[in-house]
Amino acid sequence: MTQEIRKHSDDVLSRAANLHGKGETTHEIRAELEALLTEHQNTDDDQSSARVHYALATHHMIRTQLDVAIQHCEDGLRLIGGKQSPLEVELLVLLSRQYIANNVIKAREITTSAMDLSQQLNGHVTPSVLLRHAEAVGANGDVVRSIELLRQAEALFDLDGDESGRVVVLLRLCVQLINNRQYALVIEYATEVIGLADSLGRRMAKVNGFKFLAMALTGIGKPAEAYEVGKRALDIAEEHYPGHLVGDCCGVLGDVYLKLNDLPTALNCFARARNVYRESGHLNGQALCLTRMAEVYGTAGKPELAEQLLVEADELCDEIGNTVLKRSVAFVRAGLYMRQHNETGTSSMDAVDKAVDIFRRIAASTVSLSLPVLDEIDVTIKPLPPKTSDEITTPHEATEYAFKVSTLGSFCVERGGTEISMEEWKRKKARDVFKYLVTRHRRSVSVDEIVMHVWGEDVDVERCLPTLQNAVSAIRTALEPGIKPRQTSRYIQFRDGSYTLDLGPDSVVDLHDYTARATTAISIIDPHQRLEELGRVADLYTGDFLPDDIYDDWTDFTRITTRELAIEVLNQLAATQFSLDMGAAARITMQRLGALDP
Repeated sequence: MTQEIRKHSDDVLSRAANLHGKGETTHEIRAELEALLTEHQNTDDDQSSARVHYALATHHMIRTQLDVAIQHCEDGLRLIGGKQSPLEVELLVLLSRQYIANNVIKAREITTSAMDLSQQLNGHVTPSVLLRHAEAVGANGDVVRSIELLRQAEALFDLDGDESGRVVVLLRLCVQLINNRQYALVIEYATEVIGLADSLGRRMAKVNGFKFLAMALTGIGKPAEAYEVGKRALDIAEEHYPGHLVGDCCGVLGDVYLKLNDLPTALNCFARARNVYRESGHLNGQALCLTRMAEVYGTAGKPELAEQLLVEADELCDEIGNTVLKRSVAFVRAGLYMRQHNETGTSSMDAVDKAVDIFRRIAASTVSLSLPVLDEIDVTIKPLPPKTSDEITTPHEATEYAFKVSTLGSFCVERGGTEISMEEWKRKKARDVFKYLVTRHRRSVSVDEIVMHVWGEDVDVERCLPTLQNAVSAIRTALEPGIKPRQTSRYIQFRDGSYTLDLGPDSVVDLHDYTARATTAISIIDPHQRLEELGRVADLYTGDFLPDDIYDDWTDFTRITTRELAIEVLNQLAATQFSLDMGAAARITMQRLGALDP
């Protein structure tokens, strides 16, 4: 290959990579790549030809032409397979991404091979390979393991300062957390993705961030807000990304209308999404839409039509190998016929809860609508904004505190009575470091200790220092919005290799406030004073410590000890009530205790 041809090749591939990195492509770049492939094939340059196959596969993946993308990946692997090069790893990862929508078992096999090869080449698995393997693991049903792997990948991207990589990981985390109904975390991650996507110029990532944010808002019962976010995502997708992303956004809006019990519009949205998925060969999306439409028909009193769709969805799930989606089919079927145990062979409370949620909607429905059958739905009709909403407003509690930090039941920091928003925190790691420091409020915490608990025991502390410093900088501006870069913070200090967080005497941290007041209440001797104070303290425990951070090992000890203290408070309260002949009140307390300590 001449120097001129190589220079031209590098230029085309570089422009393609920059465009594809934003989730975008053009017919012109495809034509240039195809011409380049012909040039390389004429020179028998296998490595360069494989690079072009990789770029063409990426182009067709963005266009949701999965079969063509698979063919280019396989052609590239035939040229360089077995030579143990980084490009071989990249082709394997890209190939797995095509199969994740249609054959998750094969996708996991491919990512396992990529993991092994990456380990051989680098001495460790690269984060890009790790996150795609995590995606396949999650689609195969092991959500907990998938989240664990994704957090490892996030930590590695964070250490490398790779914000684009973090965006992808956060989006994959949203997928798994939506499946686990951890909506608060999804809102946090999706909001961070939207901010990062703006700064990086990643429009497709921003659309996906809006998509997951809308899903989480629907999940927490805010369909009006979810509609606004979901519609914004759909508008951008329709303009720039014709293909399965449009289907995703239509499905998100379908969930909003289903939440509002607007069954005809929900059915329209799901049917439109299914058509988009069918045109792009996206089997996973088709199965999901069939499941949702079955739920609509079931709610409308059409169980026969619902069962027909569930059978078709079940067959697609078997073909794909997606066990997570197959469970969703079982949940809907259980909601229709209350036979969840027979259909899935599981008795998990989570499964029962999901089934009962759907059952309640269907069984309690008095609606009898004449909905069109699937083939007669006019998907060209665009839905109007919802006419009604279940808007839930949560007025901020009046407070005289400079800062009020909530860690029990949920995480929230109020500054002067106003909650510090996701945008003000700027990055998730800032919140994570703050959570760790506030748990040790007014105590000196070494850099090594922070890194070990927030990033993990096996990471290099020196590599983490820049990221930690960025996180602390974000904490400073979140607590003091007007602070200048080199100005001393009133609340967070660094001395002798350690950080100390002290929010001042006019602030309250619920964890420490609860612990102190509970300990005092238990030690009171006078039964009437003891009764009064124990009753107040019992109401302060609003839930487990940082429930959205159960995968962070450092939170376990505090979560367990605080719960044990809450159990002791209720035990002592019930005993005091019995001693004062307050039997009815004591029985209510025992019911609360049973819910906390079953």
